[in-house]
Amino acid sequence: MVNFQGPDCTIAVFTATYEHYLQAARGFAENSCKLHLRVVRNLLRTCIPTGEICWPDLKFSDLADFLTKEFRRLPNQWTQKAWLVAIRSVVRYLASQGQIPRGWEEALPKLEDGALATLHFQRGAISALGRLSR
Repeated sequence: MVNFQGPDCTIAVFTATYEHYLQAARGFAENSCKLHLRVVRNLLRTCIPTGEICWPDLKFSDLADFLTKEFRRLPNQWTQKAWLVAIRSVVRYLASQGQIPRGWEEALPKLEDGALATLHFQRGAISALGRLSR
């Protein structure tokens, strides 16, 4: 398990480590890696404006708010799907590293093929995950 917090863990440090993981462990092509990193940087800059990462301060509701705002901004369903895939990937990675609670990935909304993407977060799931985050 890698420790991604403390005064030495900035968004830049985390994304560099995550980029290495995407390329070495997941075999991502350069363009796929760039897309994932752009989404992750946007998420982290929005949720962690200081730039110094403290994962216990990140709440599932922060993720839900970020995705909701981004889906309004990016109405194309394929773009939304790509962003959701990138968020799922980093959530899985962070959970596997013990930085966030398990269960966040399952609480993310599913995108239906052929349907306009709308986010449906269950209020009970967000509350339960919020309690796990503390």
